[in-house]
Order: sequence, then structure tokens, then C-alpha cells
Amino acid sequence: FFCQETPALLVGLDLGGGEIWTNNTLLAQEGGSEPVSVMVSNSSVMDFVQRNYRYQKMSFCEVINRATNKTLKQSLYFRSSPPLRTAVSNFTLQWPRLSSTIRLPSFIPGHQVFATILRISSNNCTLFTHYDVMDNILLQIRGRKHVVLCAPGDVEKMYLVGDKSRITNFRDIDFQRYPKASELRKYECTLERGDALYIPSLWFHSVKSLEFSASVNVFWRPLNKSIYDPKDTFGNRDPLPARRALEAVEKALSRLSELPEYYADFYRKRMVDIIRTRIHTSRIHTRTLDHSNCMDTPQKLPDERS
Repeated sequence: FFCQETPALLVGLDLGGGEIWTNNTLLAQEGGSEPVSVMVSNSSVMDFVQRNYRYQKMSFCEVINRATNKTLKQSLYFRSSPPLRTAVSNFTLQWPRLSSTIRLPSFIPGHQVFATILRISSNNCTLFTHYDVMDNILLQIRGRKHVVLCAPGDVEKMYLVGDKSRITNFRDIDFQRYPKASELRKYECTLERGDALYIPSLWFHSVKSLEFSASVNVFWRPLNKSIYDPKDTFGNRDPLPARRALEAVEKALSRLSELPEYYADFYRKRMVDIIRTRIHTSRIHTRTLDHSNCMDTPQKLPDERS
């Protein structure tokens, strides 16, 4: 599935875990009393564009106690990050005893790993739709998650702000506000304990916790290390060539504002035509490549449990 650059749902893996992850008291105690930063919202759907959440400092123990509280009226989402903002998240180093209970799949390309992240979320919490610039695999250690994905080819229908989509919830889309979204081809799956989801780079995804959830997320670089911004500790900045190209587009559009609108409109459309021609040429070239070792992209993520 790495060859295909296509999502894959792997079910019933031996990911370890054990009682320390299923017992709330043990999990809270093991996490310790060190303060961590947590996203808290009064809404079940966290909206990056509208910023309907805030960051709060609390101990890991409190995170577990609040997130497992079934009467909680707020949504909590925790993404592990090191104390120093200049460092990359390493779940193994930050929580060695917790991480020692987890078995990472052997097919993860260890020499390319960028970060390992612990994710904790309360029941019914939905994280904003986004894409990642690196490949990653989401390992479900406790609870269940529902994931909706869209292919990179649907980028024009995603109403992007940076790497985030204005469509915060794929499960309840306002088609009057986002009409192009009606053309999206969505891929859906549910992760249960012991399942893993491979999410290739640039695939859009929205994740909803169906109950209290604990996951481990492993990111790795599918491209040469030099392609990525060395100062990017979160792994969510566009590759350097792409970022420079996007910045050049913005500068070009700004330069056209020096012309009267009659001329500016004409040359904006010329720019669009050049890009469309390049895209068309690229697709023709891609179809001529030998993909004999890869399967066709599936229309849905099959679940072996069914």
C-alpha cells in the first residue's frame, strides 16, 4: 500500500497496550503530574479556521480524568509535544513506560521516522479536516475512531486555508456554503482497538472519537530529508519547493494588481490556463508510467471484520 500511496486499514494487529491503557487510574498515574497543553472546546467539532477552542495547561492525570468523564460537556484533545518547542515529538522518550507497552508494526520504515505522537481525545470529539505532508500511520490503542478521507486530487473542492479545510466536519457538510464539496469522493472507516490506518501524505482526513480514545501516531518522511523545512518541528509545513512555488504565485498575483483590472483579470486567467495545461500534461505522463506492481486505487476501505 505504500507503493499505491493509498490509505489502508489494517485490522486486528498485536499493538500491545494492556491494562495500563484500559484502567483509567493506572493510565492517569503513569502519565504523571507534569503540565501539558490541551485543546479544549465547548463544541464537539474543533474548527481551526474559527478557532472555537483554546489551549489549557493541565496535568496528564487531569487530562485522563476529564476526557474519560462521560458527563463532560466540553471536548478535549491532546497531542503530545516535547517541553521544548524546538524539539520534535518523541512518545518513546517522553513516556518510556507507556511506550514500552506498545508494539509498533515492523513495516514502518524506521530510518525515515520523523515523529511519534500520543493522541488522547474525549468522546465525540472531532478534529478539524487537514492534510499532512508526511506519510503516517494511526495506531488505535484504546477506544474507537471514525475517519473520513479524501484524495489529494480533490484539493480544489476542499476550500483550504493553509493545510486546513474550511469544511470542518465531513459528516455534516453545508453544501450551500461549499457547493464543490458535493463532488467529493469520501473514504470512510472505523478504527477499533488493535487497528491501524495508513494515511499517505496529502490525503485529507477528519477524525472523530466515538468514545474516549488513545492512539499512537507515527510520521515518516516519504521524500528526501532535504525537501523538508528543518525548522518544522510539527511536520505540517509544505515541502520547501512547494512552499516557494506557492509564495511565487502570491507574489505574481500581487504584481498583477499594478495593472488596471481589465488587464489583471486577463493575465490571471492566463496563469490559470498555464497551470491547467501543466496538470493535463502531467496526468498524461503519469498514465504512461508502469504501475504493474501496484493495485488500482480502491473506492472504499474494506474492513476485514465484515
